[in-house]
This record gives sequence, structure tokens and C-alpha cells, in this order.
Amino acid sequence: MEKINILINDIQQFGAESMEQYNRNKEINREQYFKLVERIEELSVNDFNTSEKFEYFLRYWNQDIRKAGRFVISNAFNF
Repeated sequence: MEKINILINDIQQFGAESMEQYNRNKEINREQYFKLVERIEELSVNDFNTSEKFEYFLRYWNQDIRKAGRFVISNAFNF
């Protein structure tokens, strides 16, 4: 479960830092972004204590605010 807590913290931290970095320099760390996405995509139900916690994480990751943030970040790569 510690792995998941670290990942959630990294997601939140990356989101805040990326917006700051973009507002300052008009760039986002692509390598860090894709490593974070890769870590999320590698998760399975076995990484959680229960399947309910896995479903809860998926709902957390797919919240509209997080989707919007990912959309903004991915669009920043096109400039």
C-alpha cells in the first residue's frame, strides 16, 4: 500500500509543479510525465489491499479535474 501512497503523492505533486513550471517557462517535463503515466498504467488490482481500493484509485485518477489536467499537459507538448 505504501507504493500507492507514494504514487498518489507523486501525482498531486507533479500536477502542481507542472502548472507552475508551465506558467513560468511555458514547458513541462515530458520525461517525468511519461514515467508517471507508465507507473499508473502498470498498476493492477494486486497492488492494492482490496479490489475496492483499486476501483477507488481508478475513480480518483479519472476525476474530471485530473482528466482536464492531463489534457492541458498533453496539449502543452504540442507547442
